[in-house]
Amino acid sequence: MKRLADVASALACAAVLSGCGGYEFEGKKALSREERRRAEAALAAERLIVETGNYSAEDGMVTLGGPDGRAVPESAAGNLEIPAKVKGLPVVQIGDMAFAGCAGLESVTMPGSVARIGRMAFMGCAGIRSVTIPAGTRTVGPGAFAECAGLRSFRVDPANWNFRAEDTFLFSGDGTVLVAAPGAVKSAIIPAGTRTVGDSSFRGCRALARVAMPPGVERIEGCAFMDCTALRSVELPRGLVEIGRSAFAGCGALSVLTVPAGVTEIGEGAFDGCGALAEVHVPKSFPAGLKSRFPRGCAFVEKD
Repeated sequence: MKRLADVASALACAAVLSGCGGYEFEGKKALSREERRRAEAALAAERLIVETGNYSAEDGMVTLGGPDGRAVPESAAGNLEIPAKVKGLPVVQIGDMAFAGCAGLESVTMPGSVARIGRMAFMGCAGIRSVTIPAGTRTVGPGAFAECAGLRSFRVDPANWNFRAEDTFLFSGDGTVLVAAPGAVKSAIIPAGTRTVGDSSFRGCRALARVAMPPGVERIEGCAFMDCTALRSVELPRGLVEIGRSAFAGCGALSVLTVPAGVTEIGEGAFDGCGALAEVHVPKSFPAGLKSRFPRGCAFVEKD
């Protein structure tokens, strides 16, 4: 236990270590202070991961996260430099929930070798202010950055063509799928060209009060706005076809909603926990079976 505590302390403190001069590695030039800080932090993180056994290796590649999903203890804090290698093997995946709930983390730097960021990988990391998607990342799982209350923006390595950052949001490379929104967002105007509001993309954005979507949005995927407790106004666009399961679950401040004519599918629990939703405007052609997806006692106002 003492060794684990010592390693955890090293992880938390590595960001503030400083000194004179630099190190020589493999004949390269002396490291700058920032390079030295990052190297020390990465070594501390690798030691912690190895000591706790919270990783798996298969086919010569490493996935961070142990049997309980975590890569580091929930108490990990400060600036985390995820190592590019663990025991000489490249880190290619950040597993599902690997850093979830580490509210004390202030920043996370991921190596370019990371190809996949798992489902809810950083969920609940409230202290993180910005995230940079590495060059090699091809997949970002649903809810990877959900409930990160302090998150304000995304960046994408210029060498990464799979994703783009636009208007503080994280999008697919072609701009059609909104993958993730920063947890600190208060009002969202989703840009034109968006076709899909992704699974858990706004989940836990508790400051979000208003959302406007362009006419081209066709799908709002599951849990997209789940637990956006301050959300009062949502403009569902013409052309919308599907509202996924639990899409607006827990949006307790939502009181009035207009559903466009093209909606043919509403998933289970889409509006569970929307206790204030008293009135829903629907077209006369609205399928009767879909009305059961809304809270009991909700009034339906039909219009042409």
